[in-house]
Amino acid sequence: MPAPDRRIAALAAALALSLRCIVAQAAPLVQVEAQNPDQFRDLGDYMGSGGRIGVANLKALSSYIELRALGALADGERLEITLTDVDMAGEFEFRRRSTLRVLRDVYPPRIDLRFRLVGANGVLIKEGERKLRDSAFLFGVSTAPYRGDPLRFEKILVDNWVESEFVRREQAAAASAAPAR
Repeated sequence: MPAPDRRIAALAAALALSLRCIVAQAAPLVQVEAQNPDQFRDLGDYMGSGGRIGVANLKALSSYIELRALGALADGERLEITLTDVDMAGEFEFRRRSTLRVLRDVYPPRIDLRFRLVGANGVLIKEGERKLRDSAFLFGVSTAPYRGDPLRFEKILVDNWVESEFVRREQAAAASAAPAR
């Protein structure tokens, strides 16, 4: 093969490799989807809202989960999360004919989900179903970082789950890999 043909072949191979890298990087590292969101228990809609608040809350919660989980992943890992139910903290008590959400300890925040964590090599690391609950949500962790956020209690559930499911896993792996003294 003449020298210019080798250069073209090498250039084509390099271009193909570059395109594969770009496509791999474009794939989302954390993907959150909702399974049958119209059947979720409570996304924050009230009579007369036409469902728009629930759609906005689901979008905001999904975005928050993506952002929070992304920070807990090791390089190259991918996380797929499917929300199967959401029940926001509190309830609208319609006998009061109000659009105010009433918070009582009998209305805790709940998120049900499935997840799959895949390593950079494509091997499944962990998967499962989780039912996130906080029955002591009115007495527990401070909501100060989320003051005024209608999803503050649900975000705390997500924070606790990501911390226990992924961050502590990384810390345990790091501790076991550290040389003994």
